[in-house]
Amino acid sequence: MYRYLFRLLRWTGLRFRQEPLLEFCEKAVQHLRQQKLPVAAPEQIIPMILAMEFGKQDPEKAEQRQAAAEASALADAIFKRCNPLKRFCMKYLLHLI
Repeated sequence: MYRYLFRLLRWTGLRFRQEPLLEFCEKAVQHLRQQKLPVAAPEQIIPMILAMEFGKQDPEKAEQRQAAAEASALADAIFKRCNPLKRFCMKYLLHLI
């Protein structure tokens, strides 16, 4: 889900440049708000990843499902804004077919 989120963010023009994850999360949320896209996915997934990495805590199944749903909603919103050629590429590369 983490890699999927970062791939989605690349489709909006935002790239991760080895910066601290919390700073990148804030930057991603601001970037998505400017583009009027759903912001819940990075707000939920990045802190979950940090908790897993540093706290060694696995998220609950409900949290995992919610994060997956938020990532899917972000993918759908990005997909709807793309032109037909980009849609095809997005389906092919992200396996949204």
